[in-house]
Amino acid sequence: MSTSTTQYDIVTIGSATVDHFADTDSELIKIKSRHHQEQLIAFPLGSKLLIHELKTTVGGGGTNTATAFAHLGLKTAYLGKLGDDAAGDFVLQRLHEEGIDFLGAREGQTGFSVILNSIEDDRTILAFKGANDHLRSAELPTLNTQWLYISSMLGESWESVLELTRTHHFNIAFNPSSYQAEQGHASLRELLQRVSILILNREEACMLLGRDPAERIETPELIKALHQLPP
Repeated sequence: MSTSTTQYDIVTIGSATVDHFADTDSELIKIKSRHHQEQLIAFPLGSKLLIHELKTTVGGGGTNTATAFAHLGLKTAYLGKLGDDAAGDFVLQRLHEEGIDFLGAREGQTGFSVILNSIEDDRTILAFKGANDHLRSAELPTLNTQWLYISSMLGESWESVLELTRTHHFNIAFNPSSYQAEQGHASLRELLQRVSILILNREEACMLLGRDPAERIETPELIKALHQLPP
């Protein structure tokens, strides 16, 4: 375990991906039943479809928020895991351009997403987590930061995040994903007890409380229910 001697305003921890946005002539199909409605993006089976426009960017909850904090003038670092590949080099280059330090590790294959845009500008995302899920506790540095911003981490990386928060003392902001929120409050209790700021959208708040997001629950009611939970 290494030690970061630089004093940071904030360190973000979360996923890093290379995102490929593909603009195609797909169809949007709507399926409606008495109790359910769903929209699907459809592609002809066995066909080769032309991509009209392809855009490649860096994404992910860890790197996106690090960029936002850096733009606000904060001394920022990103902690995560990148693959030892060209995609990882691409992410590192973008972080360097934004003045963000990388404190993580490199091994395996960098996470990536393919975002399929339909003709009506709806989208479906194909996500490959790759190295994002395999940040080991032995790869975590000793941090010198005022704040730690935690976005969604899964698998081995989630266990490493918990280990990090057990052994360090700093302010924590947490933005769980829908994957984590739908597991309920009990599954996140250990981290939530250390969190200063919890960031949720309406759907995630419902999931965390065990409520159906389809219910017509007003935001003030959700906030009151969240306030009753420890801490």
